[in-house]
Amino acid sequence: MKNKKIIILVGAGVLVLLFAAALIIRQNRQNNIVETQVTQPVENFQADFLSPAEKQNLNITTDLKVQALKRNAQGEVMVYKIIRNDKDIINPEKVKPISPRSR
Repeated sequence: MKNKKIIILVGAGVLVLLFAAALIIRQNRQNNIVETQVTQPVENFQADFLSPAEKQNLNITTDLKVQALKRNAQGEVMVYKIIRNDKDIINPEKVKPISPRSR
C-alpha cells in the first residue's frame, strides 16, 4: 500500500515537472519570436547597379536593370541579378551561401 502511494506521488511530481518544462520552453520560443521581430534592423543600403558599359561587357542588353551583388578586388562584377521589379532588389550582405562547403 505504501509503495503504491509513493509511486503515485513520484508520478505526479514527474508530470508537474514535465508540465513546467513545457511552459518554460513555450515561453522561450515566444520571447525569441518577439525579439527577432523587434530587433530586425531597418535595411538601409545603397543598391549597386551596373552601368551600361558593364552590361555590354557582360553581353547583357542595356535596357535591363541589373544589380551587382559581388565585385572582385578590381571592381569587376562577379555576381549579378537582373531586377524585373523593385521588390527583387536585395541586400548582398543578407545572401547566404548555397554550397554547404562555403558555410
